[in-house]
Amino acid sequence: MLKIAMTAAAFLFAMPVVAQTSLNPPIPSTAKASDKEQQKPAAYNQTTHDHELGTESVPVIVKMLNPPNTDAIAAEIKKNREYQTTDDGNFVLFSSLLVVVGILQGVALAYTALVTNKAANAAKTAAEAIPLIERPYIFVHGAEWRMGQKRPPITYTVSNNGKMAAIIKDVRIGCGIELRGQFPNPVIIGDHPLLQEPILSANQRVARLEHSPVNEFYVFDTPANVLRNKLIFQVIVSYNGPFSKGHETAQCWQYDKSLHGFFEISDPKYTYIR
Repeated sequence: MLKIAMTAAAFLFAMPVVAQTSLNPPIPSTAKASDKEQQKPAAYNQTTHDHELGTESVPVIVKMLNPPNTDAIAAEIKKNREYQTTDDGNFVLFSSLLVVVGILQGVALAYTALVTNKAANAAKTAAEAIPLIERPYIFVHGAEWRMGQKRPPITYTVSNNGKMAAIIKDVRIGCGIELRGQFPNPVIIGDHPLLQEPILSANQRVARLEHSPVNEFYVFDTPANVLRNKLIFQVIVSYNGPFSKGHETAQCWQYDKSLHGFFEISDPKYTYIR
């Protein structure tokens, strides 16, 4: 009996210790903790710096709660690219059209300038031709000398064959023998009949104008009252027109005794219309 009682008392004394042991969690041993630390990778214990985030040794892991629809994004990107390609094509086409229009405008301007220049030149030519056409033209012709009276005068005719009237400024006459290759100098005739009525209308003709030689020694043979052979006779008329100025007509002849008349000297130095 005593033996049974002692066993029961020992059992009761041991129960609180077992219960306390079961309530407190076991403390890990130092050996196990050190083993776990040794099992960790070497990069786990390294200190991370800000500039090393996202490197190969320390990658950054991002977890997306709502992953996007990649197919929809790809379709949208493709659509945008198509729009961009279309816009680029339209821009290139529009730029090409602008270049073509610019070229056409340049050609049109050049053609217009050419036509305008031709028109201006034609107008200038026409304007310059008007004074040449619409101007007086005086002709001196019909020089004659006839025997039958004592030292008869030389006669000639002046006519205006232009379309405009002529305003006579002066009349000069040269009459004499050629000396040493020089023709007689023309002398102004202040009382000439053309200066008494200085307007010669278009198509007007003044016939049988007379010139009486002054220096008879150089004009007539002595003692015969006939003109010397190769006598020079020149008439110069200076005149203006209503719209033009500075015109001059000169007509020169030489007397030939064998022909009993005058023939024209066609040298432009002595016979001309300006």
